[in-house]
Amino acid sequence: MRTLAFVLVLVGLSATAASAQAVQPFNALQFYTEAEFRAAVAPYAAAASANANDATAHYWLGVAYLHVARQHRAGLSPWASGAAAQAIQSLERSVSLRPTLASMLALWDAYVTAGELEKGVVMMSRLSGMAPPLPLR
Repeated sequence: MRTLAFVLVLVGLSATAASAQAVQPFNALQFYTEAEFRAAVAPYAAAASANANDATAHYWLGVAYLHVARQHRAGLSPWASGAAAQAIQSLERSVSLRPTLASMLALWDAYVTAGELEKGVVMMSRLSGMAPPLPLR
């Protein structure tokens, strides 16, 4: 009985440690300096490099780069010149691994932000194909 209790405690502790290391959402409400941005994306980049098939890490990395790409486009982050391309790369990987509505919309947004409108139209067509048909009246 003590052994079972000990094993359950160890399992609980390891689950808590694993969830603490899980990728957390990116704060897109903050204006980042270059140093702050590098620190903010470090966990996503580390998770994506540790597991190339981690769709969530690629998604949040793409969302982070998309955020600063928008700031760059508005002239607020001159250091983020390649952010749109980075966002597209990460979001395309996320969509290829797990095509969720959120990742596909973020990829569409990245295409539009980068001025790749043809790819944006293709992504929007793919998104509209996911919608359930409207009932006939």
